[in-house]
Amino acid sequence: MPSPPLIAVVEDGPELLADLLEFLQLRGFAASGFDSAEAFFKAWPDTRFDLLLLDVALPGVSGLEVARRVRAAESQTGVVMLTALDASDEQVQGLDAGADVYLSKRSSLEVIEASCRSMLRRLGRAGSLPVAAPMEAGPDADARLFAAACAHIDAQLGDPQLTVEAVAQALHCSRTRLYQVFAERKLSVAGYARDQRLARSRVLLGDARLGIGEIALHCGYGDLPAFSKAFKRRFGMAPGEWRAARVGAR
Repeated sequence: MPSPPLIAVVEDGPELLADLLEFLQLRGFAASGFDSAEAFFKAWPDTRFDLLLLDVALPGVSGLEVARRVRAAESQTGVVMLTALDASDEQVQGLDAGADVYLSKRSSLEVIEASCRSMLRRLGRAGSLPVAAPMEAGPDADARLFAAACAHIDAQLGDPQLTVEAVAQALHCSRTRLYQVFAERKLSVAGYARDQRLARSRVLLGDARLGIGEIALHCGYGDLPAFSKAFKRRFGMAPGEWRAARVGAR
């Protein structure tokens, strides 16, 4: 039986990186994650990837430069680029750098997967493309598992070490089944935990007695910059700005 295609996901956003890896692995791909071009180059070319899923705006060496270097060295690696922007000139730059497919980060995980599959078929890897594993249990059992997983995550939001493995172990189920139960509801485990942490942080920001650093810890963020970045990405303003606007509106 052929081994599944190996995909390198190069994305500096920890939340999106976790979501992409979780989803691709659930769908049967072998996926490795890198948070920078430098980290990727430590693995490549010793590890030969079938496809790269690249963030255009990486810190340091950009995704465009990664695509150029990989394309100059080999032609049988597919390149799918992700961007937060829709600017046509940036898309042209990406395609000129060697990208085969150019997608917005607003694309659904299913669209990203479909693009990866299409690219791998063009590269002659259709025979090794994985088929998503079937659900391991009926809908009632899955609904109970989903509710139990959400309850466990909600109770552990303050733990920065909360992982899919820890949740699966606590519920005595496999990671694969846990992934499937969330994916059936168009969710990911990491995404649910992130959303709940940010929702809790907004509630806590309404209490002026709590410092923002303290709130970050309560919500499972190991450091204030990571919390501020995640909060601003979701709500469009920093935690302090959100608190000031809320207080001013009272």
